[in-house]
Amino acid sequence: MSRGEDDEERIDVYGDEVVYIAVHRPSDRVLATFHPGEDEGWWRVSTRGRLRELWVLPGKPEPWREIVERVLAGQ
Repeated sequence: MSRGEDDEERIDVYGDEVVYIAVHRPSDRVLATFHPGEDEGWWRVSTRGRLRELWVLPGKPEPWREIVERVLAGQ
């Protein structure tokens, strides 16, 4: 996933449908780790040591995109 056209804003996401990691590529800083929760649509997201849950409409083909966008927006 690329948030902007230049590499300074590039976010790479790695995952296997069990757990994902979002990395700010220029700095190699981990922005978030996340995985599906127990209930459909809920995701457990860890950012800077803070654990929270986000809801994403079930059935989205790439739910990680919405999660990363929301993490970047500070939600």
